[in-house]
Amino acid sequence: MEKKSLLKKITGSREASLVIVLIILCIAVTIKSPNFLSAQNILEILKNNAVIMIMALGMLCVLLIGGIDISITSTLGFAGMTVGIMFKYGMISNTLLGFVIATAMGALCGLLIGVIIAYGKVMPIIATMGFMYIYRGFAYLVAQDQWAGADALGSFKDFALSNSLSFGLINNTVTVTIVCYVIFFIVLKWTKFGRSIYAVGSNPEAAEISGINVAAIKTAVYTIMVRWRACAAPSQLLYMPPLSQTCKPPKRWTLLRPASSAASA
Repeated sequence: MEKKSLLKKITGSREASLVIVLIILCIAVTIKSPNFLSAQNILEILKNNAVIMIMALGMLCVLLIGGIDISITSTLGFAGMTVGIMFKYGMISNTLLGFVIATAMGALCGLLIGVIIAYGKVMPIIATMGFMYIYRGFAYLVAQDQWAGADALGSFKDFALSNSLSFGLINNTVTVTIVCYVIFFIVLKWTKFGRSIYAVGSNPEAAEISGINVAAIKTAVYTIMVRWRACAAPSQLLYMPPLSQTCKPPKRWTLLRPASSAASA
């Protein structure tokens, strides 16, 4: 058997090719801005993208089972706005409780989507598109034309901006993101549930024959992974405008005369 050269192995791997492109981009940006690869700047990039990185974990599992979820941002907005309003009006003040409420909401939202897709046999893109508008509507109902920005989060804002979890080394949101990725890696690589996800995504019929409950796995993936994404919901409020900036109602335009008369004129 002919051995492939190192160059062919690299160019034949999509992951390796992406890494090479990323390295080239980093070098180009560093030449333009030497501070780009500094430790401080990298930590700032990680902190600013912590929410997206956690959301990507949930989306990856959904993609692994051959599904799609376009309700991701609506779920995040619904959970984030709910927790933000609760912080704003003093209903809760504990950071851990805020995470628990957000993750519980995410789990319930994901369970509804998973049951409809797995047991109702609805196409994932159709189901998640419908729930995208439903959860977005719920977020508007919770907000009631109000805004919950960073200054409404109280103790959570202090937690998210501090470095207490890593003994002063890195930001807490980055630490939480790293922990999420470690847990995610362990579950997918070394647990029965993780291997079942790969099996269902590879061949659902073969997985069913081998004894895997495909419907239960799909429901669990949407439930757990939407909850995973929702745990990042409170963090997104740190990037919202202050409370003084409220949602203004849209302008209403009035047609002075019918289009037909305007055309005849």
